Order: sequence, then C-alpha cells, then structure tokens
Amino acid sequence: MLSSFVEAGLRSAWPLQCTAAAQRNRQLIGASIADDLSMTVRYVVGSLLVVIGLVSLLWGGFRWTQQKTVVDIGPIEAKTEEHKTLPIPPVVGALALIGGIVVLVVPSRRRA
Repeated sequence: MLSSFVEAGLRSAWPLQCTAAAQRNRQLIGASIADDLSMTVRYVVGSLLVVIGLVSLLWGGFRWTQQKTVVDIGPIEAKTEEHKTLPIPPVVGALALIGGIVVLVVPSRRRA
C-alpha cells in the first residue's frame, strides 16, 4: 500500500522534474543523433561516388553476363550467355571521383 502512494507521488512529481535543462539535454541528444546520421549519409554518398568514378575510369563502365534460355522443350534446354555493358564516359567518371573525394574530405558546415 505504501508503494502505491510512493509511485503516485513520483508520478505527480514527474512534470515538475521535467525542467528546461532536461528538455535541452533531450534536444542535444536528438541533434547529435541527427548529426551522426547526416555524417553517415555523407560517407555513404561519398564512397559510392568514389567507387563509381574508379570503376568508370579503370574499366570504362560496368559489365555483366546474363544467361538467357533460348529453347525449352521438356527435358531439353538450350541457354546462351549474353554479355551486357553499361558504358560510363571518362569525364563522368572523373567528375564522380572528384565529387566523392570532396564530399569525404571537406568538413560539413555547422549551423550556429
């Protein structure tokens, strides 16, 4: 019975304990989480740009092989391999590489 009175007292005192400092701490925690998330997004985007730029400059684009079924008659099946290419111009690769390096190296602007 005493514990229910103590719990009721704590619950009624909770709004009084929620001061401006506690709200400010919550805002700071939210800001740090948002800041970490934006840094993560920056690193992912920068890394993708660097990889795309390097692949474009070193291999001239993306190449892959796709198997295609030509004939499928019961147990007899004939397949062929089809080579596909997605060419990326060297200028685009160089711009992607430079842009990725800039995104990774240049510090983000801090708002006051």
